[in-house]
Amino acid sequence: MSNNCDVIVIGAGHNGLIAAHALAKAGKSVLVVEQRGEDEEIFPGFRLALGADDDAGLLRQSVIDALGLVEKGVAFVEPDVTAFAPQPNGRSLTLHRHIQQSIASIATHSTHDAGRFAAWREKIGQLTAVLEPHLHQTPTLEQMGTLLLGQPELVRYANVSARETLDWWFENDALKGLLASSSVIGLEHGPYAQNSGFMLLYQYANADGGGFRASRFVQGGMGKLRQAMVTAAMGQGVRMRGETAVSHILLHDGRATGVVLADGETINAELVVSSATPRHTFFNLVKPYNLEPRFMRRVRSQVYRGTTAKLVLAVSQLPEFVGQTEAGQLDGHIVICPSTEYLERAADAGKYGRFPPKPLLDITIATHHAPELAPAGQHLLNITMRYAPYTLRGSSWGEQRAALAETILQTLANYAPGLRDTILHQRLITPLDWEQQFGLTEGSLHHGQMGLEQMFAMRPVPGWGQYATPIGNLYLCGAGAHPGGGLTGLPGSNAARQILADLGA
Repeated sequence: MSNNCDVIVIGAGHNGLIAAHALAKAGKSVLVVEQRGEDEEIFPGFRLALGADDDAGLLRQSVIDALGLVEKGVAFVEPDVTAFAPQPNGRSLTLHRHIQQSIASIATHSTHDAGRFAAWREKIGQLTAVLEPHLHQTPTLEQMGTLLLGQPELVRYANVSARETLDWWFENDALKGLLASSSVIGLEHGPYAQNSGFMLLYQYANADGGGFRASRFVQGGMGKLRQAMVTAAMGQGVRMRGETAVSHILLHDGRATGVVLADGETINAELVVSSATPRHTFFNLVKPYNLEPRFMRRVRSQVYRGTTAKLVLAVSQLPEFVGQTEAGQLDGHIVICPSTEYLERAADAGKYGRFPPKPLLDITIATHHAPELAPAGQHLLNITMRYAPYTLRGSSWGEQRAALAETILQTLANYAPGLRDTILHQRLITPLDWEQQFGLTEGSLHHGQMGLEQMFAMRPVPGWGQYATPIGNLYLCGAGAHPGGGLTGLPGSNAARQILADLGA
C-alpha cells in the first residue's frame, strides 16, 4: 500500500465516510484511518454497533442519495408508533406516524391538548423549514446576522426554554414530558434552560408529520448503514485502514502534510480531514505548541460536558410495560419522562455532579428491526439515560458504575415490572467510557454542547466556523463542526463541499 495520498480522513464514523466519499468522487485519492473495528459481539451471540446512533431519523435525503445508500441495500423502517410513554399512574401516551392517531391518544389525557397538537406540529414544521437551509450551508457571521434579524419567530422559539414553549401550547404533563425529552438530547441542561428550544427544533428538522421528532430505523441494524457507507466510499476508490490509531498529524511550515500512526508508520498527504472532536484534534493530534495561545484558549473553553450513559440489555423475551395495549407500541422509542419537572430534576442532579435517582430513559429495541443481532427469540434493548455527569462530585465512575446500572434498572422496573427476570447480559457505557473507548471528549456525543453560543459560525469556536483550521490543509468534518451532532451527515458533506471550493475544484 502506498504511503502517499491526496487526503487522509481521520475517523470512519458517518461524517468521515461521507466526506471521504465526496472528496474521492471529486477525483482525490483518499485514505480513511479508524481506531475501532467493525460491529462487535457484545455478548455471546449478540452483536451491536455500540458507538452508533440507534436512530437514523436525522440523516438527510441529500446524503442518502449522494452515497446511493438505498441502492446498496439500506432499507429504512418507519414504524407506525414513533414514541410510547408509559406513565407512573399506569396509563400511557402513544405518538404515531399518522398525526390523527396521535391526537386520539392525546385526547385520552387532555382534549385541550388534542385540539392544539396539529397546529403545534404545523408551527414546528414551519420553523424547521426556515432553519433547514442554514444547516446545509457553510456558516458565516453574515449568515447568522441574516437569520437573527430576518426570522424573529424562529429566534424566539430557539432562544426560550422548551418548557416555556410547551407550557404555552399544552397543559398535560405526560405530553409535555415526552416532547421535552427531545429538547435535551446530548445536552447538560434541562428543559427549563434558555435555548433548549433550539435543540427541540433541531431534532424536529427532517421529521415527518406524526408529532414526534425525526425518527426511523435501519432494517438489519445501524451497522448495516455504516457498512453501506463504507461500500459507497470504497466504490469511489477510498482506501480503508481499520483498527489504526493516529498518533499525531505531521506538520511542516504550519501546514498538515500527513499523519503518523500509533505504530510509527508515516503516511503523507496534501490534506488531512479530522472527524475527531476539536479538542482531541488540536490538543492531541496537532499539539498546543503548534497553535497560537489565543486559539487554544478558545478550544480549551469549548464546553463539552457529556451527560449521556447507555445500558445495553440482552433479554430472553420482550418486556411488557404498564399502559401497553399492543406489541406495536414497542416498535419506536419508549420514553420514561412523565413531566418537564421530572426531567428538570434529573438535570439538576447532573449539574451538581450526581446522577439522578429518577433519570430520563429513552429505549429502543434494536432486534425489532434487526432480529439477526440476537439469537432467535431474544432481544437487545438500547437504554439511553440522562443525566450522568462526566465528572462525579466526591466519587468516580469506577466506584459508581454498579450504582448507575442499578438506578437505571430500578427506574425501568417501575414501568416494566417483569424485565429483571429476563435479563441475560448487560453492559453499561458511562460518559468516561464514551471518552476512553470511543474518543468522545468528556463523553459529549455531539463533540461539544449545542447551545446557540456554540452553533453556526461559532462552532467549534468563534472565527473558525468554516471547517478550515489555523493549520493549513487541516479541516474538521465531525460533529464538532457546523451544524453539530446527531446522525445528519451534514458536517461531513458540508465540509467536503467547502474543501473542494477552497481547492477551486
